[in-house]
Amino acid sequence: MAGSRDLAHDLVESGVRVSAVIPWAAALRPDRAMEPFTARNRLVWTGRLGSSGAAELELAAVAMAQAAEIQPEMVAEVWPKPEYLREYSVLAEAHGLNVGQPGHAFLDQLERVRVLASPVPGADHVVGPPLTWLEAVSRGCAVVTTPCRGLPPELVESGGIVVSRDRSVDAFREAILGAWRGSGPYPSRVPTVRDAAARYAELWRKAS
Repeated sequence: MAGSRDLAHDLVESGVRVSAVIPWAAALRPDRAMEPFTARNRLVWTGRLGSSGAAELELAAVAMAQAAEIQPEMVAEVWPKPEYLREYSVLAEAHGLNVGQPGHAFLDQLERVRVLASPVPGADHVVGPPLTWLEAVSRGCAVVTTPCRGLPPELVESGGIVVSRDRSVDAFREAILGAWRGSGPYPSRVPTVRDAAARYAELWRKAS
């Protein structure tokens, strides 16, 4: 099962059988005003996400620290998952980045994040994309990643996901700055749990 047609295509090309396409879905959120994109001042890395771990944090941390020197209002933070707190805190602090632990308030805190820095292991890496990315975009946060496969083009075209030109620190820093200075994503382009449920129902109808 794949979360988008584009991911299904890349999986099939990689030799993986795909039986259905059901969209990854961000949580339905109540209609409420979020903090405007340009009023936000947080640049965050969170993880580990899937196979993106310490090596990706190292790349992100260097680029984030450099970007924060260029944009002084930027507050660069690392939000490790609890099981990676000790290991990833050391990496973050080595680059002068704050370490945060939003815990159960993670989704609410995303509404205060302007850019989520989230590089992946390589250009041939097939992403879901991670549900965390969809939750971030649905809360008005732009996600910056490195070249990879399987990305829904509508999220890239609408500014929800920004892809750096390559996996270098310089390219990733410039992509972060470009996203930071942009107008932000269009959260309405992100699939919701209602979309996923509708697709499940459609598959059941066809099977019966």
